[in-house]
Amino acid sequence: MNKPQDIKQYFSNIYDKYFDSIYKFIFLKTPSKETAQDITSDVFLKFFNYIVKNGYKSINNPRAFLYKTARNLISDYYRKNSHIPFSQLPDDLPDLEQGIEQKIDIDIQINFVKKQLQQLPQEYQDIIIMYYLEEIPIKEIAEIVDKTENNVRVIIHRCLQHLKQSLQ
Repeated sequence: MNKPQDIKQYFSNIYDKYFDSIYKFIFLKTPSKETAQDITSDVFLKFFNYIVKNGYKSINNPRAFLYKTARNLISDYYRKNSHIPFSQLPDDLPDLEQGIEQKIDIDIQINFVKKQLQQLPQEYQDIIIMYYLEEIPIKEIAEIVDKTENNVRVIIHRCLQHLKQSLQ
């Protein structure tokens, strides 16, 4: 990407490709839709500013950049709002276009999963969300959380063990 006008297309492509997954990741870790929307906007603004600051060069792994930025902004949010428990998660799903029975079933399942996730350390929560909900490969998760691939595999295994025990 050599020209400033190319930045619009590059940014637009990245935004379209990753917006939903970044929003969902943030939504699962914040107390409201509004907070998730605000943080998601900040993530993409930081992404855009980074590109401009670095001479309109594309980023090798934009998804890793976006998730790292999201994790940092979520931490900043809870640091600034220390009266809100870090493990507090929203109680409803964002805009589902489904029947009421399906929504109730999904809400029950999501609330159960959220309660189980709350029992895990924050980093473990991030890894589980990225791996199982966002289907990000282990190699990329390792890059996002600055760990080795083996460490990420061990964390996933430990989380699954914890979740199995909680189901019994």
